[in-house]
Amino acid sequence: MLNAVVHRDYNDPGNIQIRIFDDFIEIWSPGLLPKELDINSLPKNSRSIPRNKQLLNIFHLAGDIENWGTGFARISEACAVNGNPVPIFEEKSGAFIIRINQILDKSSDKSSDKSSDKVFELLKENQNITIRQISEILKLSSRAVEKILAVLKKQNRIKRIGGKKTGKWETLNS
Repeated sequence: MLNAVVHRDYNDPGNIQIRIFDDFIEIWSPGLLPKELDINSLPKNSRSIPRNKQLLNIFHLAGDIENWGTGFARISEACAVNGNPVPIFEEKSGAFIIRINQILDKSSDKSSDKSSDKVFELLKENQNITIRQISEILKLSSRAVEKILAVLKKQNRIKRIGGKKTGKWETLNS
């Protein structure tokens, strides 16, 4: 939603739309991608080309935007962490659309559980492992690893002892 608000074309009189269906959600944002971006290479090769620099600065100062140009990657990572399929990006009828398919069966939950289990096993093997090392081993972003760690903490499966630099991980149950 934040990307839709910040990057929409405000010269287009259309509205941002959230379309909810039984098996997917679509977010429609007025305006097409800037010509410098290729829809087929999202989210891997994207950069920020803001239409609304003042609005972008406001959200950045408020802490709602972490880094400019990371929105597509963060959307994809959030879907992966939740066990959703990769989002579909498309342009249609003068709008940019993100389609997020919902989890329909438990087999999708298994991929999310597998990532959590892999992180948990790495922590059991090496209590001093860093988020960056986990991210490199599992080919996940640091942000995705942080989300998985937060879930494991909430499930009382892990605990951090000490600080970020000198601390270690404790696995609480197998």
